[in-house]
Amino acid sequence: MNTTKTAERTRFDAAHELGHLVLHTGGARSARGPQTEREADRFAGALLMPRASILASGLRNASAEHIIAARSQWQVSAMALAHRLHELSLLTDWGYRAVCVDLARLGYRSGESRGGHRNTPNSSPTHCKRHNQARRSSPRPPTTCTSQSRNLRCTFVDSSPPAVPSRTDGRHPDDRR
Repeated sequence: MNTTKTAERTRFDAAHELGHLVLHTGGARSARGPQTEREADRFAGALLMPRASILASGLRNASAEHIIAARSQWQVSAMALAHRLHELSLLTDWGYRAVCVDLARLGYRSGESRGGHRNTPNSSPTHCKRHNQARRSSPRPPTTCTSQSRNLRCTFVDSSPPAVPSRTDGRHPDDRR
């Protein structure tokens, strides 16, 4: 597994490979090709985002913003959730295309660039979930953390603009008084 990918993408990769083991091991079905890759992708999507759970979420015709907000419920990438919604006919072909364009524009096409979490060899999902929550609630969130007691380390990818330096007079640099 590639540990430089986000946790969401690593989970999907693992489920995809499990799909190959379940669906394509031995016999005539062990061939590789585009069809077997699509089958493994569908298996991964169904495993990580069960149909009943997705249908209950109320994401019919969801916008890119709704998908980004909802993706953490299943711990998957925004693109994987958009694909699953389309697969379940909750997004039309046109809606899926529009969402993919919006996600690409926002930086979600090639990675979860808006604060996505990256795995490291000693990372723990529970620890990192707590770190994600702390990061969202902190005015100056850390980019890395280490839990000394469990020797865990996690790193965030954050493409948001850097914090604006504070002024000594307490005013924001953009204030024009």
